[in-house]
Amino acid sequence: MKTVSLKDYAEQKRVSYEAVRQQVIRYKKELGNHIIRDGRQQFLDEEAVAFLDEKRQKKIRMNKLKL
Repeated sequence: MKTVSLKDYAEQKRVSYEAVRQQVIRYKKELGNHIIRDGRQQFLDEEAVAFLDEKRQKKIRMNKLKL
Protein backbone atom coordinates (compact mmCIF):
# COMPACT_ATOMS: atom_id res chain seq x y z
CA MET A 1 0.00 0.00 0.00
CA LYS A 2 1.43 3.34 -1.07
CA THR A 3 1.22 6.26 1.38
CA VAL A 4 1.89 9.98 1.12
CA SER A 5 2.45 12.50 3.91
CA LEU A 6 0.03 15.40 4.35
CA LYS A 7 2.85 17.78 3.44
CA ASP A 8 3.62 15.95 0.19
CA TYR A 9 -0.08 15.71 -0.69
CA ALA A 10 -0.45 19.47 -0.15
CA GLU A 11 2.53 20.18 -2.40
CA GLN A 12 1.17 17.88 -5.14
CA LYS A 13 -2.22 19.61 -5.08
CA ARG A 14 -0.71 23.09 -4.73
CA VAL A 15 -2.65 23.87 -1.58
CA SER A 16 -1.45 24.72 1.90
CA TYR A 17 -0.58 22.08 4.44
CA GLU A 18 -3.12 23.66 6.77
CA ALA A 19 -5.90 23.26 4.18
CA VAL A 20 -5.13 19.53 3.89
CA ARG A 21 -4.90 19.14 7.67
CA GLN A 22 -8.31 20.77 8.12
CA GLN A 23 -9.82 18.61 5.38
CA VAL A 24 -8.49 15.47 7.12
CA ILE A 25 -10.00 16.65 10.42
CA ARG A 26 -13.32 17.47 8.70
CA TYR A 27 -13.60 13.98 7.17
CA LYS A 28 -11.96 12.05 10.01
CA LYS A 29 -14.92 9.73 10.43
CA GLU A 30 -15.17 8.91 6.71
CA LEU A 31 -11.42 8.41 6.35
CA GLY A 32 -11.29 6.06 9.34
CA ASN A 33 -8.31 3.71 9.11
CA HIS A 34 -6.97 5.31 5.93
CA ILE A 35 -4.97 7.85 7.95
CA ILE A 36 -1.74 6.31 9.22
CA ARG A 37 0.07 7.97 12.10
CA ASP A 38 3.78 7.57 12.71
CA GLY A 39 4.56 9.58 15.80
CA ARG A 40 3.35 13.09 15.04
CA GLN A 41 3.38 12.66 11.27
CA GLN A 42 0.27 11.57 9.37
CA PHE A 43 0.14 9.70 6.09
CA LEU A 44 -2.69 9.12 3.64
CA ASP A 45 -3.16 5.78 1.93
CA GLU A 46 -4.36 5.50 -1.67
CA GLU A 47 -8.03 5.39 -0.68
CA ALA A 48 -7.68 8.50 1.49
CA VAL A 49 -6.01 10.34 -1.40
CA ALA A 50 -8.83 9.34 -3.78
CA PHE A 51 -11.47 10.39 -1.23
CA LEU A 52 -9.88 13.81 -0.61
CA ASP A 53 -9.38 14.35 -4.35
CA GLU A 54 -13.06 13.66 -4.94
CA LYS A 55 -14.13 16.05 -2.18
CA ARG A 56 -11.80 18.75 -3.51
CA GLN A 57 -13.20 18.36 -7.06
CA LYS A 58 -16.79 18.60 -5.82
CA LYS A 59 -15.96 21.81 -3.98
CA ILE A 60 -14.26 23.30 -7.04
CA ARG A 61 -17.29 22.45 -9.21
CA MET A 62 -19.67 23.97 -6.67
CA ASN A 63 -17.65 27.20 -6.58
CA LYS A 64 -17.68 27.43 -10.38
CA LEU A 65 -21.47 27.02 -10.41
CA LYS A 66 -21.85 29.92 -7.98
CA LEU A 67 -19.99 32.23 -10.37
